Amino acid sequence: MNKFYVLIFSVIKICFCWESSKILVPNYSQIIDSNLYNGLDVLELSDFKILENKTIGIVVNHTSKNRYNFNIIDILNEKNNIYLKKIFTPEHGLKGNISAGEFINSEFDYKNDIEIISLYGKNKRPDKEDLVDLDLILYDIQDIGSRYYTYISTMSYMMQSCGESNIPFILLDRANPLGGDYIRGPILDSDFSSFVGLHPIPIVHGMTSGELAIMINELNWINSRVDLTIIPILNWKRKNQNIFASNKWIHPSPNIPDLETAKLYTGLCLLEGTNISEGRGTYTPFKSIGAPFLNLEKVLNSINKIQNRGIDYSQIDFTPISIIGMSKWPKFENKKCHGIKLSINNNYDALRFTVELLSIIYNTHPNQFKFLNSNFIDKLYGSDKLRKTIINSGDLNILFKDWDLDEKKFTKKRAKFLIYN
Repeated sequence: MNKFYVLIFSVIKICFCWESSKILVPNYSQIIDSNLYNGLDVLELSDFKILENKTIGIVVNHTSKNRYNFNIIDILNEKNNIYLKKIFTPEHGLKGNISAGEFINSEFDYKNDIEIISLYGKNKRPDKEDLVDLDLILYDIQDIGSRYYTYISTMSYMMQSCGESNIPFILLDRANPLGGDYIRGPILDSDFSSFVGLHPIPIVHGMTSGELAIMINELNWINSRVDLTIIPILNWKRKNQNIFASNKWIHPSPNIPDLETAKLYTGLCLLEGTNISEGRGTYTPFKSIGAPFLNLEKVLNSINKIQNRGIDYSQIDFTPISIIGMSKWPKFENKKCHGIKLSINNNYDALRFTVELLSIIYNTHPNQFKFLNSNFIDKLYGSDKLRKTIINSGDLNILFKDWDLDEKKFTKKRAKFLIYN
């Protein structure tokens, strides 16, 4: 270990203590480097001291890499005094190449003698037997800051299981690609809680996984509190929405290939609750949307009448196909869709744009546009207000005013759980 690293970790302290949660941080005054250090990097600089002589399980995927692009599994396997016994994986699997919604079976890594347990198969949380003989669980997955993204649900279920089994949970924090100041959308109604939204937070929450974990734990949003430790990010500011512009982007799931897509996803994910293609089955998901029945002239004429939402759009035709590793069964497979190509130009509001777009399509295609019979849109939105407002030709401005109130309420509620300035 070189001198710089020794200086950083010559003093380690615990601060920001809550009832069941704490943050383990280095002495910031010794840091002479302005580079971004995610939780894994911070833990690595300490030479993994808190894991020494422990038998551990890890919740990870392909995003669990350090700043030199080495995966956490390979790093831990080189440590003689850390015993990696089990790997738990979320939606999309360990390599991040399984289509959205596709169940994943557990398997066994015979080379390294490690069990790989899927948390997106018949079970979405571990069985008690899965945690037997483990000293702690380590979590390290890149999230993208939208409530519908299922990694936070996987995190929550694992936290709850660890709490029930009295196993400490250590989270290696990572930057929120959308920044820490951007909050948008309604707070989820608990009656509509599901795996695409477990907790009463807005669609865009502006928190890191570590901050959310503290909030979830301290507000008893899981049935059993867990002994939670956060290894924080260094050199990340809440206002920074472009941290990945100068760093290599690792697609967190098959259909989020870049940061612009992650931003559009904050709204366009709602299309998954309708018979409009969100662009799965193309190489530009959430940037190409449409359907075979769309009358683009009518749709575009109506869009042109609303205020700019920081999103550019143009006419496009596309044909969704099955793409292994991205979208196995896309909507309108092998059928030509008439649609819109989207891109972000400045201060975007993809969520409001999408809600207005859904209303436009419903009004211009009342006999063709449909919400899915499952009412999946309600789970995504966090209540049935959006669906009912659109089908009853209600005033969208009422929804938007509700958002403003919810955003202010959440901003106040989350304040004491924030780690970063």
